[in-house]
Amino acid sequence: MAASSSSQVFQEELKDAGERLLAPPASTPELLILLDKVELLLSRVEQAPSERTYDALLPLMKALIAPDLLRHSDIDVKVSAASCINEITRVTAPDAPYDDKQMQEIFELSVMALGKLSLASGRCYTKAVSILHNIAAVRSCLVMLDLEFDELIVEMFQLFLNTIRSDHPQSVFSDMEMIMSLVLEETEEIPLELIIPLLRSVKKGNQNISPTSWKLGENVLNKCADKLRPYLPPAVQFMGFDVGDFAEIVFSICQDASRSEHLNGLPISATGPSSSDDSLLKKASQTKGKRKRIPEKEEVPEMANGMENHGEELVWLPDKSLVAIRPKVNTLKNLNIMLSLPWFYEGAISSFDPIEKKHKVLYADGDEEMLDLSTERWMFVSKSNFSEQVGILLNSVSL
Repeated sequence: MAASSSSQVFQEELKDAGERLLAPPASTPELLILLDKVELLLSRVEQAPSERTYDALLPLMKALIAPDLLRHSDIDVKVSAASCINEITRVTAPDAPYDDKQMQEIFELSVMALGKLSLASGRCYTKAVSILHNIAAVRSCLVMLDLEFDELIVEMFQLFLNTIRSDHPQSVFSDMEMIMSLVLEETEEIPLELIIPLLRSVKKGNQNISPTSWKLGENVLNKCADKLRPYLPPAVQFMGFDVGDFAEIVFSICQDASRSEHLNGLPISATGPSSSDDSLLKKASQTKGKRKRIPEKEEVPEMANGMENHGEELVWLPDKSLVAIRPKVNTLKNLNIMLSLPWFYEGAISSFDPIEKKHKVLYADGDEEMLDLSTERWMFVSKSNFSEQVGILLNSVSL
């Protein structure tokens, strides 16, 4: 009976706090006191609460996403609101407590609040530490990933590597490492924007300038070495450095990538596959999920977009392969470089539909796609003379 009475009292406190926040005090100091009380109450709510407790939470959940609160002119109020909402996210995990549009604004506010980790102390710093811990504890960063808040994730990565310091508690370092590792491991295709900040953090010279950032980047690279293996070599090349310019872990991952390249790629010769078991289709199926991504360089040999002819004469098998674009354009932000970087994916053209005027592209992972090459950006990997290679695919491969 006593436990039931205590639970009822707590539920009434939650309801009362919610009602008060729905009509918040005009005074900023009073509002901050109320938000502190709300956060304390929410920290006592367990995950998967009872139906009655959840009902008691509803006024608070509504009040915390009010525009006047989320977009308050006082930074302390916004950071405090973000901290309260992260407690709500903890309670409802793994389900998101709000719709996608609201979650975007919430995550934007949370990342803004995480920027206060650069402070040595103070109210905002303490709230930022709490927000960071909740994101790591309930893996809400994966919700960001599911909702494709890519630019926000990039911003968060950069923020972590730029703000981490030796005088931060070990928990801050561990939470950052966990969040970054989770995102990389769960990302289907890791964009260059996430890799470049990591590489910069472990570039030789930074070990003395920002040793804690170096250690964070090194730990994340170490943890995610297997996942990063296909992505690191082209990223290093894109940055214009040698693998020896970075921490030892970068050299190790790139070396492993070089050793396994023949297993993950799609080997094709100018003479075509053998007639026994080396068909292009079989090789593609053996490498499913291993599509090779190649960043566009400043000087691309034999760029083909803009060519007038896009017909059957393009059905061919070059001495290496044709690289056709998969339309995924990344805009690099906050990186000292601002450009659009299309990723090209390795594959071969297998046929042409004269009615639709589209080519069938067989990618190295076994995927097929019909593309209008007159509207796509694509290039030849090989520098061989195009005319000498015409027709080899049609004559040598049956798909």
